[in-house]
Amino acid sequence: MFDPTTGQEIAAISTQDLGTASAWSRGGERLAVGHMDGSIAVWDTKTKSLLASLRGHRRPISALAWNPNGKRLASTAGSEDASVKLWEVETWQVVFAWRGEASKNLYSLAWSPDGKSLAYTSSDAVTRIRDAAPRVFHPTNSPEQKNAWAWFLVTCFDSRQRNPAQAVRLGQEAVAAAPKKGNYWNTLGVARCRAGDWKGAVEALEKSIQLRHGGDGFDFFFLAMAHWQLGKKDEARQWYDKAVRSTKELKNLPSEVEKELHAFQAEAAALLEIQEGKASGKPK
Repeated sequence: MFDPTTGQEIAAISTQDLGTASAWSRGGERLAVGHMDGSIAVWDTKTKSLLASLRGHRRPISALAWNPNGKRLASTAGSEDASVKLWEVETWQVVFAWRGEASKNLYSLAWSPDGKSLAYTSSDAVTRIRDAAPRVFHPTNSPEQKNAWAWFLVTCFDSRQRNPAQAVRLGQEAVAAAPKKGNYWNTLGVARCRAGDWKGAVEALEKSIQLRHGGDGFDFFFLAMAHWQLGKKDEARQWYDKAVRSTKELKNLPSEVEKELHAFQAEAAALLEIQEGKASGKPK
């Protein structure tokens, strides 16, 4: 860091990987640095201490931007990732995520002055503007209602309505109040998966399987994705195959449940790079 009036270095922060993007918060108290490996480090500029290490991108970070009040950080990465993520400072979890086309690099990010909209530009020379206004839900104290809200916040087909960090909090409150409810553990596992807590997701989903007498595709597809993110690709493919078989065995499903399972299967297949309709490994 340099003093702009004198050009003299005033501080230095060491990073473990090559920096590819950086952004100051408006007050200058935080500095976010993106790296070649897709990670983001957030530093306290006064104490020179690391506040958070964020992992959610698979390619080098190409742009970072703090919202006007400094409570959210937007990040984006290059091709084959082509995603924009919003991180909540309070929890350092992803609260929104948008995916572009993998063939197009995303280059820049800019917030509206009121912090309710986010613009990003891609290599097709198009600037897209997203609704990024915070959304807060107020469920009752009922664990059933908290579970229902948490499920909505991580599975809503309109990604603008999703809020994984809040869903994790609600899911944890639901299982604390009713620890024997397997479907509550499933919701918590899905929420943790959406929030990037892969180990926590596996733990919750395995508990769901135990309590729900063997589980089903709602557990297995997300276990496949969590294991893949943990680098356990063989286990991930086995869970995916088990999910597909389990889903085919289910009969007379309500249309909305069938739609959800098909969406989860497509999501898992894309992550695991599986061509749908083909087996991917040995049954688990």
